[in-house]
Amino acid sequence: MKCLIVDDDAVSRNIFKTILAKYAKCDLVSNGTNAIAAYKTSLDKGKPYDLIILDIMMPDINGDEVLKFIRFSEKAKNIYFPDCAKVIIATGLDDFKNRQIEKNLNKESEAFLLKSPGIHQELLNTIRKLGFNKI
Repeated sequence: MKCLIVDDDAVSRNIFKTILAKYAKCDLVSNGTNAIAAYKTSLDKGKPYDLIILDIMMPDINGDEVLKFIRFSEKAKNIYFPDCAKVIIATGLDDFKNRQIEKNLNKESEAFLLKSPGIHQELLNTIRKLGFNKI
């Protein structure tokens, strides 16, 4: 499995990578601009990401805009479910505003994950539910 981890927080990126390292080849980027570049490169090379862990709140291009780019690019290349990248939106914010964002992003993403102390097992369970059976 090929995974892109997008988070402006280095600790979060490393936690996700540590959890997934034995299951996936993980590429890490720290902002939306680099996420779009990495995704575009993988798609252009014909080796798109299977899984993307995407932070919502980032300083340059937020997760919502990155996700829109991903889905637009897939449609342009005639890539549709179940062949599209499985996107898990990750956030450390648990408030009303972000629950509204979650509702909007759930239309384009496959899962929403709250960054929390128990994230290890929750992430693995979420990925299994998405059909990655080797986890």
